[in-house]
Amino acid sequence: MKKPCFKSLVGIAAIAAIALGLSGAIPAPKYKTVTVNAPFAMEPIKEFIFPNRDFSIANYGAVKGGKTINTKAIAKAIKACNKAGGGRVVIPAGEWLTGPVHLMSNVNLYLSDGAILRFTDNPEDYLPAVMTSWEGMECYNYSPLVYAFDCENVAITGTGTLQPIMDTWRKWFKRPKPHMDALAELYTMASTDVPVEKRQMAKGENNLRPHLIHFNRCKNVLLDQFKIRESPFWTIHLYMCDGGIVRNLDVYAHGHNNDGVDLEMSRNFLIEDCKFDQGDDAVVIKAGRNQDAWRLDTPCENIVIRNCDIIKGHTLLGIGSEMSGGIRNVYMHDCAAPDSVFRLFFAKTNHRRGGFIENIHMENVKAGKMQRVLEIDTDVLYQWRDLVPTYEERITRIDGLYMTNVTCERTEAIYDLKGDAKLPAKNVVIKNVHADEVTKFIKNVHNVENVTEENVTYGRFRNAANAPAYDYSKLQKEKLGRGVVAIRENPAEVAVSWRYLSSDPENTAFNLYRDGKKIAEVPATTGTFYRDAYKGKKAATYTVKPVVNGVETGHIEGNYTLPTKAPIGYIHIPLDRPADGVTPSGQAFTYIPNDASIGDVDGDGEYEIILKWDPSNAHDNAHDGYTGNVLFDCYRLTGERLWRIDMGHNVRAGAHYTQFMVYDFDSDGCAEIIMKTSDGTIDGQGKVIGDAAADYREPGTPANQGRILKGNEYLTVFNGRTGAAMQTIDYVPARGNLADWGDNRANRSDRFLAAVAYLDGIHPSVVMCRGYYTRTVLAAFDWDGKELKQRWIFDSNTPEYKAYAGQGNHNLRVADVDGDGCDEIIYGSCAIDNNGKGLYSTGMGHGDAMHLTKFSPDMPGLQVWDCHENKRDGSSFRDAATGKVFFQVKSGIDVGRCMAADIGPTNPGVEMWSWESKGLRNIKGEVVNPDIKTFSVNMAVWWDGDLLRELLNKNVVSKYDWEAGVCKSLVTFEGAVSNNGTKATPCLQGDILGDWREEVLLRTEDNTALRLYVSPIATDYRFHTFLEDPVYRISIATQNVAYNQPTQPGFYFGPDLKGSFRGYEFKK
Repeated sequence: MKKPCFKSLVGIAAIAAIALGLSGAIPAPKYKTVTVNAPFAMEPIKEFIFPNRDFSIANYGAVKGGKTINTKAIAKAIKACNKAGGGRVVIPAGEWLTGPVHLMSNVNLYLSDGAILRFTDNPEDYLPAVMTSWEGMECYNYSPLVYAFDCENVAITGTGTLQPIMDTWRKWFKRPKPHMDALAELYTMASTDVPVEKRQMAKGENNLRPHLIHFNRCKNVLLDQFKIRESPFWTIHLYMCDGGIVRNLDVYAHGHNNDGVDLEMSRNFLIEDCKFDQGDDAVVIKAGRNQDAWRLDTPCENIVIRNCDIIKGHTLLGIGSEMSGGIRNVYMHDCAAPDSVFRLFFAKTNHRRGGFIENIHMENVKAGKMQRVLEIDTDVLYQWRDLVPTYEERITRIDGLYMTNVTCERTEAIYDLKGDAKLPAKNVVIKNVHADEVTKFIKNVHNVENVTEENVTYGRFRNAANAPAYDYSKLQKEKLGRGVVAIRENPAEVAVSWRYLSSDPENTAFNLYRDGKKIAEVPATTGTFYRDAYKGKKAATYTVKPVVNGVETGHIEGNYTLPTKAPIGYIHIPLDRPADGVTPSGQAFTYIPNDASIGDVDGDGEYEIILKWDPSNAHDNAHDGYTGNVLFDCYRLTGERLWRIDMGHNVRAGAHYTQFMVYDFDSDGCAEIIMKTSDGTIDGQGKVIGDAAADYREPGTPANQGRILKGNEYLTVFNGRTGAAMQTIDYVPARGNLADWGDNRANRSDRFLAAVAYLDGIHPSVVMCRGYYTRTVLAAFDWDGKELKQRWIFDSNTPEYKAYAGQGNHNLRVADVDGDGCDEIIYGSCAIDNNGKGLYSTGMGHGDAMHLTKFSPDMPGLQVWDCHENKRDGSSFRDAATGKVFFQVKSGIDVGRCMAADIGPTNPGVEMWSWESKGLRNIKGEVVNPDIKTFSVNMAVWWDGDLLRELLNKNVVSKYDWEAGVCKSLVTFEGAVSNNGTKATPCLQGDILGDWREEVLLRTEDNTALRLYVSPIATDYRFHTFLEDPVYRISIATQNVAYNQPTQPGFYFGPDLKGSFRGYEFKK
């Protein structure tokens, strides 16, 4: 390696003095040494003692007052000082206007107390161009405002201020095409070894801003005490300098690229006791860019930074990205970032840089809020990625980053280490690091070897920035079996699929058996789907066994028996249809299979179906009239009925009255059913709840006939296996005074919702809700297997929550939206925190439809697409955690439907639309297709095996043809029909069994059976079943609530996926 390119001007001066042979030669320079402690060998730093001579600029014709340009007068004083052997060039108190100041050896530019050296902003004042560097590439550019080249013993001291006029430079902050072209030109010249003197950049509209202070190839530098107020570009740039001290500075510069101190290819520096308030990084260690730095072959090394504060800025300590000459031996300690920064310690490079980073230390740092405590990023190219080509690829060697004794109040992540696969980083030590709060993830390590972590801790984990932060090691979830299903696809073939579970190792293959004979070995590289050529008429039992490294493990095997004369495309589930009935007013009614849910009621790891039977005279709350009783059945997929619950005549039939939550609430392996009941409800064992003779139905005027305006209301837990009532308590939220809810007819008081939620981040709770047009009340309960215990009540009548009244929808959604590991309730236009307190209210009011998911992998957190009834707010897209509205499409009508699904690959993220969205919109709110007449706004389903979602309306699955801009029918489920009128919803839609795709449960036209339709389309994608995602699983549990909404996961799913996702590694 070549020696660093530093000239020994001391030797030159000594030789000159001897040659003169003069008794009056300049005395030998005097220095004091500053010793610094560091975890590497570092020679003492020499601080030049300037001769006790002052050269006031006032004595050389300078005029203060800020109007006369004093460039020439200051230059005269500097020249006189240098000629005399050195001293101070004094800027007296007052404002002094100047152009560039060019320092010379042995000159200390001294800013007196109260002095302001004001720099003009006329670019012509900074010509002729001087040799400088722009982002690691040498060139001739406008002179820096204070410039020293090839000097020794050069300083700026005093308590005064450097303050440029910024009007022109601020205009240059923008980067129009001529500027970008100039950057590309300079990059090309530097990359092809064009001589530096031919790289003339101070011309035309290049707009390459000058540095405030740029010392180039200088030795023994001192910057002490003064203040800086704004800068055109990098604030202090010490380039290829040998030895120096930066001390006691007060730097404020909030323009574009306003780093505090940039040390580039320099060595032996101490930075101490400085305050940085920056528009970019505080201290940055650099070593040139690409070919220029490889030519100069000069590392940046032996740097100590201590007792410095960054008030605002991007990074406390930045390494790179200009680092092609190599960076080593850097030590920052006892510093602070008390407010907010992006990062404390950021090492950045890319595949064009080469060079090395080694032996970098940060110790004893206290900080406030940030994005990362420690980050390595080996793919930082900024605007250069597409601006210029890669002339030569060189990977940066990274070896030895050390962080010790660091604390912060809040960070998105503690450490995020992204090395290069071709040359992984290594030897990273993180010790005694604590964050009071983490909001995105704790750590990420990719292509980094030998990461040592010791005592890395955090207080609260609030994952608001990325996705739900459930602690899966504590989260009590249902036990899932293999979910094997076999569907006859045609007379000659059977489609078999099964679940891939998160407990399966990634290299799990599967053996498939039919009637005990192995018929296939399904490798780990394909989906959990197999098409069997089976023409047999007899029943056939398919068995799936996991295989790891060629050995059947016995881990969660599963089987399914294809019945004799199996139908094409679905599972036939016969029903025990209830007998017809007659109301007290003489109206006959029949029974129709309506909403359904799933739960493992017997603990075998497979789901049973809980089905609600609605009478044909079910009513909306707005309508009077008697209804038949609501019934609930539990069925196995074979059609075996386990029990029936009769809700009795004191529970009215309709979409808004009975919301039934099916879930394993006590984590005993078997699901319970929790719902509102009343006197006369008969459980699955024939036992009556309460007073069997009580009848609360209004017999009077037609306006109220059949309504239930009074009487007991209960909340009952039913055993999922037997249907027996296990406990009944008074229903909360209670009815109370009808008028409190907005009317006296039980229209608004009997608007019920319900949910399952992990309110403590561990156990599932049930949340029962009442009201959303006016008063809104939610009550949370825990079931421990013996007793319902109330956790909290939220009531919009509480004075502090008045803004939450009238905000609920005909449905709700549940997820950990604020990243604390506990679920929140998205209640229409408002959100209730896991502790029963209000999280936010947008004030946009009631609506009929809503979707909660992660709309894009690049958006932080979860989002909500909602539609509103108030003939004002139309449709809105908002942040689920804060209520911040990203965009809104206002409307003068009641917008009664909206949908969100990633249906096209040409737009980033999930698309969304509504009755009044004026077309298909992307996550930016842009209309990407104005014609949505063929688009369903009712339901969606993952059906065909690609990463896009299909739409479901009535009994038809359709797929978006993004090239034609229309949705086209993919499959029609002949002989099956949907529910709930124009909402056209299935009994249930979701990933019920088989692979990760979803099934559709519909009733037959004659209401005697259910059909569970399963996709027969092969897929090579293998994902862990979505049922293991709490957000998705709860969206199935709450699908039956009032106006049914399709499932949505707590993660982004679609064509923008990349890398590793739910057990699947995407090909690069």
